[in-house]
Amino acid sequence: MLQCKHNVLLSIQRAMNPFKKFTLFLFFSLLVTVLQANAENSESAEITTPPAPNVAATAYILQDFHTGKVLAENNADARLAPASLTKIMTVYVVFRELSNGHLHLEDMANISEKAWKTSGSRMFVELGNQVKIEDLLK
Repeated sequence: MLQCKHNVLLSIQRAMNPFKKFTLFLFFSLLVTVLQANAENSESAEITTPPAPNVAATAYILQDFHTGKVLAENNADARLAPASLTKIMTVYVVFRELSNGHLHLEDMANISEKAWKTSGSRMFVELGNQVKIEDLLK
């Protein structure tokens, strides 16, 4: 009886073997077709850029970091005083030095006469005093 069941199972497996091969062939054919269609669609799809925002600024420019492509701009070539840009660059340099370990928030900075006399400064520190880097960032 056991031998008979075994033979029946082998016969079923042999009969199913061509079906399995066909199913696998069909599955991989469909998979390749779908992947190829997705690749073609992704290559031909254009990235659309939304319209520039309405910003209350005299001038601005926004560029893609990797490509340098200008994404939005308004009066980008105008010559203006770099007030905010100077502050942004100062904070950028300070935070880069903090992350590199070359500077610490507890470190003291000397206020030079040149810095003290700079017009537009909002820092009310006496000439020659030392101030924590953390306080200068506030």
